[in-house]
Amino acid sequence: MSISSGTMTALVSLGTQAAASIGSASATQISLSSGKSQISVQNTGTKPIWIGDSNVAPSSSRGWRLNPTDGYEFKECKVGFSFYAKCASGESSTLSIVEG
Repeated sequence: MSISSGTMTALVSLGTQAAASIGSASATQISLSSGKSQISVQNTGTKPIWIGDSNVAPSSSRGWRLNPTDGYEFKECKVGFSFYAKCASGESSTLSIVEG
């Protein structure tokens, strides 16, 4: 998987698992690895994380809101699939990611 953002402060890779610190300055892009077809995410932090397309915007409720402990699974993803994650202004949280 690929995780890219200027606001990412930590990435711990464990095989096909990762955890990323999601901030509010800019959206973090998360891309599925080649040969994988699904990706699961869970908010393991303490603040809500919004996920969606490149225009994800917590301030206008654009995207899906993942509260702490909430999760979401993308299934049957196509090659090149990616999504973005962002927190509300001044907040940060941790997103755990597993691909399969």
